[in-house]
Amino acid sequence: AQHGGSRPGRRGPGRMKALLVDAFGRSAEDRRLAAGFEAGVRAALAAARTRIGLVHSDEAGLSDYIHSSGAVAEGTSSLKNFDRLDLIFIGARAGVLPWTARNLYTLIRMCQITKKCVFGSGGTAQLFSFCCVANGLDVRPVNGSEGSSLGEVDMRLAAKRVK
Repeated sequence: AQHGGSRPGRRGPGRMKALLVDAFGRSAEDRRLAAGFEAGVRAALAAARTRIGLVHSDEAGLSDYIHSSGAVAEGTSSLKNFDRLDLIFIGARAGVLPWTARNLYTLIRMCQITKKCVFGSGGTAQLFSFCCVANGLDVRPVNGSEGSSLGEVDMRLAAKRVK
């Protein structure tokens, strides 16, 4: 969900636009980390002495900015919103997995493809690394989204998921 700033697609003349993504969890510790990350971003933007509009989004709200190749019916508004962003700041909890944070992984993949300016903290580096190693592919692990033991995996079901 977005809050603060302007609508996704709007930008005043001569004004840069930045997206701040809060991909931290909901625990008290994650909320403390998210507040620290946002404060750091705001301080850096203030020091830049440039007019920069900052729009907030959590991972669920990223649908305003991401577009997958199979989502033709969604139209192009998300691509236009993404294109209008000059900077993207992503704060993510450490250990976030690409297959459990699909919107965030898609955003990172789009940033990598378009060479969009991104500053990330925490698990963002892991997601970027994974995106490079997987060549941007949508990977679905056979041992489940949380990585259960392979001994617990029904290989017949896993083989169907791989096809």
